Amino acid sequence: MEQIMRRLNCILEDTTKLCFPIFANKYKKQEIIKKKKEEIDDDIELILSQNHLYLNQFMNHRKELWKNAETDAHEFFQTLPDDIQINSFYFQEVMHRYVEYIKQFILNV
Repeated sequence: MEQIMRRLNCILEDTTKLCFPIFANKYKKQEIIKKKKEEIDDDIELILSQNHLYLNQFMNHRKELWKNAETDAHEFFQTLPDDIQINSFYFQEVMHRYVEYIKQFILNV
């Protein structure tokens, strides 16, 4: 478990350094978020591949964890106008919350 948490913490740390390319439009930003989520999912699957209980539980709850992270990040940035709501801070926040939810979920399995 310690090794899993250490590797998850590395992914969590990486979320604090995320940013969008300059002049990326909303569609491009959404694509970048989707791709990064898939990369994180792949990394988590690899980390959990040695423990099938954790892996199966993660696979079964991944959509719910992502939805919670999206909802929280959206609520945090809801006061911003729609055209600037999805910014680099939002990107960092949604990914950070997603990995935090995954960590907490694994600790509770």
